[in-house]
Amino acid sequence: MTIYHACLGFAYFYGTKAPGLNDRKSVHVTNIDRFTSVQPRELSRCKNAHNQSERSVYFSAHIWRWFLLIFLSFFGRGICVSPAYPGDHPWLTGPLFTPSGEVIGFGHFDIEPYFFLTTRTGRYDKNWHAVSIRKFHQLNAQVTIKAGIHERITFSCLPQYFHNETQKVSTSGFGDLPIGFDIQLLEEKDGRPPVKLIIQETIPIGRYHKLKAVNKGTDAIGLGSFSTQVGLASCKLFHFKDDHYLSTSANFFVVYFAPVHVRGINVYGGDDSTNGTVYPGTSFNFYCSAEYTLTENWVLALDVLSYFSLKGHFKGFSEKAVSSPSTAQISLAPAIEYNWSKTVGVIAGPWFTVGGKNSTCFYSAVAAVNFYF
Repeated sequence: MTIYHACLGFAYFYGTKAPGLNDRKSVHVTNIDRFTSVQPRELSRCKNAHNQSERSVYFSAHIWRWFLLIFLSFFGRGICVSPAYPGDHPWLTGPLFTPSGEVIGFGHFDIEPYFFLTTRTGRYDKNWHAVSIRKFHQLNAQVTIKAGIHERITFSCLPQYFHNETQKVSTSGFGDLPIGFDIQLLEEKDGRPPVKLIIQETIPIGRYHKLKAVNKGTDAIGLGSFSTQVGLASCKLFHFKDDHYLSTSANFFVVYFAPVHVRGINVYGGDDSTNGTVYPGTSFNFYCSAEYTLTENWVLALDVLSYFSLKGHFKGFSEKAVSSPSTAQISLAPAIEYNWSKTVGVIAGPWFTVGGKNSTCFYSAVAAVNFYF
């Protein structure tokens, strides 16, 4: 999966952040499109593919209104509640995916177990039309670990484990390992939103080639590439009245993939004869989110996620095509939060695609528990 990070936070407490209002998420959203080698014979037009295609075009055309709305909110008049009144800060775990614009603060730690239960039901072709595939189920468990090593720097790592299953065949294993740093470039001041630099390297430890046909793609757990992510994150908080706050975040990042040497069946395609190097295309990602506090404990959240990747290429020999086409995908992740305190909260909700090109069509249930100390 490639990438997910996220949280909301405002206000300093003598050089550190207010507990419960910090960058308390760093979710790794892997590009699951490359996790299954789909055979052409497995593709068939969905019974409701025409309707899915119409919905895809509709959502793709209208989803940008959400991006524009949240983006424009950064030019509005936000608030930063005075550190002298920590009780006035809303309790937020952060949305499911989008990172905030602030680090967690020196000497603080944040641990957040995540669980994804995903079913891939189809693929979008090059014309953004949905086609069906045999259902592929995936359970992904992640643990986000963050440590404030400096007033302006947070270290993070994200070990993860996968269990894949399809057609009564299953495989489990550890996935690729993201590690990185968040660096505070600008602090919130006089209505100016904070800005944070995100740098992350993904170490390819998950299996990605020399796969067995009998496993039907379930043994594809990694991408095989050292990937470098560089991005910017920002956030803003608005207070309406009483316990009602609106917190918005936006994040843009680029992911560069190192060449991958592959042999045999691999996440990019191929067969037993394959021997060569895949050069994956660069990926461009934009996430934005909004959280609205209903009460002190209950919060509604929404992530709008999009990514676009350039076409890659393959050098070597293979009787069956090895490809890395240009892709695009748009997905939504509404959620509900419950926060017991400023430092402990839970968030859960669905995550599903609404449009795409040469990418996976899926739906997922996501849940996480956040502990900040």
